[in-house]
Amino acid sequence: MSTSPLPLHLEELGNRRFSFYPPILGVEQNEWIYSRATWSEMLVINAASGAEIWVPRRFVGEVSRVDEPVLIVGLTRELEYKGGSVMPHQRRVVEMPRGPRLAQQEPVASDPAPVVSIRLEPSPDVKAGKMIVVFLVLGVVACSIIAGVARNSKVRPKNDFSQLDQSYLQLSRNDDYYSVVQKLGSPAADHSSVAPGGLAYRILEYPGRHFTVVLMGRTQAEERYLGTLDSTHRVLDSARFPNGGDGSAMLRALPGL
Repeated sequence: MSTSPLPLHLEELGNRRFSFYPPILGVEQNEWIYSRATWSEMLVINAASGAEIWVPRRFVGEVSRVDEPVLIVGLTRELEYKGGSVMPHQRRVVEMPRGPRLAQQEPVASDPAPVVSIRLEPSPDVKAGKMIVVFLVLGVVACSIIAGVARNSKVRPKNDFSQLDQSYLQLSRNDDYYSVVQKLGSPAADHSSVAPGGLAYRILEYPGRHFTVVLMGRTQAEERYLGTLDSTHRVLDSARFPNGGDGSAMLRALPGL
């Protein structure tokens, strides 16, 4: 079968190792080497197992222009490796069984009760009891109104985010662990882990500054700044890449964050 040249941004891969994002499900090591391509598919080799996989070119997106923290080849769909080939991953939705419908009961007609005109004169004790109940209800309503006014009159504290330390804005995709520590100081906690695609990431916690810095790379030595999260894991900042993208999607996909 004759081959056609790849788009320029894929031809530049050569023998350089790269990672798919999002990672292909069913493959443990997300590190690949480009081999060749036809007009409809791209053949890649897994760097760890040596397995060859054909990836349909319609699912291949853009390639990042830099290797920091790792060279990324984007996928337009979440793919799954199954039965020796890749295919779009289908997320199954389990429908909860519906309960039996209750039989509609028709109203039972009944004859109207006879109306008897009765007039009772309330006793003085009954009148006094009603007045007491009315005063109690009015007292409860008045207390509720006073409490609401008192709550609204209190000075509300300023929004925490308006006073949030924004020293993380001096970080960029070129910063490694040592440059981050030089700019922000030593973190209160330092955790390292591995993402599902095989990429290493490092969590640097700064509770006094109310944010957490995330580094990512193919290995711990190659980890670079990916972004910053607040105490609720909301993305405050993310590394910008030359192709116009950023690391916000990768931050949200990290396990446990």
